[in-house]
Amino acid sequence: MWAAEQARSLGRGGVSTVAAATGMSRTTIHAGLAELRGAGFGPEMEGESAIANGRRGPIRAPGSGRKKLTDKDDSLLTDLDTLVEPTTRGDPMSALRWTCKSTRRLAQELKRRGHQVSQRTVCNLLGQMGYSLQSTRKLREGGQHQDRDGQFEHIARAVAELQATGDPVVSVDTKKKELIGDFKNGGKEWQPHGTPEPVRVHDFIDRKLGKVAPYGVYDLTMNTGWVSVGIDHDTAEFAVESMRRWWREMGEAAYPQATRLLITADHRMFCHITANWRGRPLTSREVVVNLIGNATTCEGREIKAALDERMYAAGVEVSNEEIAGLVVERDEFHGN
Repeated sequence: MWAAEQARSLGRGGVSTVAAATGMSRTTIHAGLAELRGAGFGPEMEGESAIANGRRGPIRAPGSGRKKLTDKDDSLLTDLDTLVEPTTRGDPMSALRWTCKSTRRLAQELKRRGHQVSQRTVCNLLGQMGYSLQSTRKLREGGQHQDRDGQFEHIARAVAELQATGDPVVSVDTKKKELIGDFKNGGKEWQPHGTPEPVRVHDFIDRKLGKVAPYGVYDLTMNTGWVSVGIDHDTAEFAVESMRRWWREMGEAAYPQATRLLITADHRMFCHITANWRGRPLTSREVVVNLIGNATTCEGREIKAALDERMYAAGVEVSNEEIAGLVVERDEFHGN
């Protein structure tokens, strides 16, 4: 509140000035401004210092203060959850809940439903409810199918069914190939002032070091992950080998009685890996493996990684005869 008072007394640009001088975040100072307005020190003072003029807000007794909005408004969380419920957005996993609606629009909709709520409060509530801002996902192929929501509900039921019986459910994905060498990597890392990590000016591939292709297997139930770091082509054979290595290294021990395996596609594990190596040049394959192995999921669970030095031939085709020889039981719901 003291910082907010200083910011208000400076007028336009005061929040940024005080934030730079004190090291406080702008969010904290804005919260202080809201407290000042609530205590009666509003904008009508036109920059005069409330404290300098001898005016003070009410002194709170221990345990006093405003009640939480959710304590006073029983249906607030329910209505907010309805607006961003995962099946309405086509997301099969509740662990991957997210919303494409801005907090401002959500606050407006909640107000139309009779709730007195601000954009900042909506943002805080979404965080408490397990939602997060995430980037777009490649889900649609052409026009939207009439059974699209039904498809994701079907996947969600299948996930819940296998988890209930103790069978593994994993999500697989591959990260873009990464250049190995002293190349610029996105993001920033703490370094002594004025001593940035030197990297090459141009991102021309190092023919000796090449690229790596990380392929991830994420265990939705255990919240753990496995990443095979391939050095050759990112082929179907490489994907299968990555699944096999996950089972041998992690899956078999976690699910010794398993009789089924459900594989879904696309997950969030790579965001933790990218965050762990931001601002660092990936100077060797070993550096990549170590950085992945030292990354953790948002709940602090482990991610294991290993280098896969096998060569995988590109352009291998599977014949119609080989496809016909597979034992495939198609589901009644969109088995195609």
